[in-house]
Amino acid sequence: MLTLSKGELGVVGIFSSNSDKQDEEEEEEEEEEEEEEEEEDSVTAVAHTANQTSPPDSVSNDIALQLATQLYAFQGCTKEQHEEQDHQHQKHQQREDVDSNCASLADILPIIQGRGVDRTMPPLPDVLSQRGIMKAEELRRESCASAFEGTAPLTSGLLEEDGGHAGSQAPKNLCLSVYHSQSHITSSPEVTYDIESICGVVSSLAVARLGIQWLPKLFPILNIAKDIHLVLRASYTTRNGRVGSRYTPLHKIPHYCFGQLEGMESVKVYIFFPNLRSKINYDCTNFLTKREDEDWLDLILAPCLQEVIKSPSILQHFPLSSAAVRAASLASSQETFSLKSSSREQIIPRTIQAEYLDSLWSAILARIENTPGCHHFSNTTIFLDAKNTKLNRMMDSPPEIYSHWQERWNHVTDARFYKRQQIYVDLGKQTTAQSVIGSDAEVLLNRSCCANTYFQRRAQHNEESSNNKRALKHTVYQWAGLRDIVDHNIAPVPSRSANVGEHAYAQFYNLIKTPGDAAGVYPFQNHALENLALDPEPRFPPQF
Repeated sequence: MLTLSKGELGVVGIFSSNSDKQDEEEEEEEEEEEEEEEEEDSVTAVAHTANQTSPPDSVSNDIALQLATQLYAFQGCTKEQHEEQDHQHQKHQQREDVDSNCASLADILPIIQGRGVDRTMPPLPDVLSQRGIMKAEELRRESCASAFEGTAPLTSGLLEEDGGHAGSQAPKNLCLSVYHSQSHITSSPEVTYDIESICGVVSSLAVARLGIQWLPKLFPILNIAKDIHLVLRASYTTRNGRVGSRYTPLHKIPHYCFGQLEGMESVKVYIFFPNLRSKINYDCTNFLTKREDEDWLDLILAPCLQEVIKSPSILQHFPLSSAAVRAASLASSQETFSLKSSSREQIIPRTIQAEYLDSLWSAILARIENTPGCHHFSNTTIFLDAKNTKLNRMMDSPPEIYSHWQERWNHVTDARFYKRQQIYVDLGKQTTAQSVIGSDAEVLLNRSCCANTYFQRRAQHNEESSNNKRALKHTVYQWAGLRDIVDHNIAPVPSRSANVGEHAYAQFYNLIKTPGDAAGVYPFQNHALENLALDPEPRFPPQF
């Protein structure tokens, strides 16, 4: 447990529809009528894009200072503060009324395995690896008390009537600062910087300077499933039946992946439909239904492609109806008596050349407005998003990595179709312990005290700055059930007001979590958790 292991930053502007002022007034009236607050708990920050002006120089300078401080300075307590904390901890442990003892990970692991302090008891059985149903006598009560309560029995006596353990002792206290704060590696940690992700709202498909790889087949797995700290104004129905609009997190608005940028395939092009479902209040899926997908392709997109791309040489390669798309994606799986080495539905990308994109988007907007029965597709918004781009390039300084990214970005995008304050860049810093042959591997972890210290520093700066009007929200995530180690992020509290130029969020997490959450699935948070209670025999049929 040494220092900060990871920090991420984002700079934002404001994005909203052209009728924001009117929408805000309508929303305030509806709130007064309903007398309720319409806040989304999952949102840790509100970030919009601007239609008016760029951030003032004072605001931009303040953001630059925050970025530089967060990237170059150590985010945590001073050495003197840690020494004082250790002194107070040792003083506390010496009190007569304190029963818990300081312990290391080596002391704690046998206890949580159910083996007890003296390691004489058998560990808890691995129920997930057993093919049959475990017998009651295989599970010892003393082992359960050791693993789940931390009370390590000194003797293997039976439970007393009052529920206590005969001869039990108080739980041990895992003190990482005492046993695991000193590094055995003399070399300094390696510090690298990277671009973790990019996202933003653009005004036209023509932003793709080299063209777009269009994906005619809708794949819900490509949808944005998690909160990315950005919102759009979307329609919703109030309790009295009126239709209003409010800022809604992007991942709750119906959308689909239109394609990806040629030349930078990691950047996906999404089309959002903020007015598609006003009556369900975005409490269900963000996928398009089969009917919505067919209407979008048959009534809007396909006719516009035929209108703009008049060349039969190009159009003959495009599936221009929902039926044609479905047939093309399923073609390789239609033959029943053949060996299948691929998925049932195939991705059928088609490149739309750059010279057609601006006219295509204009035709789409015009057709939505003028076609009866298609007004629910109004206020359609284009959103670019690239995730997990960390490994594309890592460099030794923020200016280097940002310049490298800017060069690639300018090569594949046209700046005429977006504003600088509409593009969000996730700039990351990674601090990794050096590997030394012959020495045990080490990992750097975020101390909880350092997280609190940094947040207090940021909150104080936020209060003193005349440019920041919103309070900050500090969200802390316990790591592996440990008291002294946390992941955390800092973001402005949700707001409906338009704040131009600010941090979208700052996130700090421990890199040791990377092997354990490759799929973003955590213990006891898996939607299929109930499967653990099923008998393995029906789950795994006999093999012949």
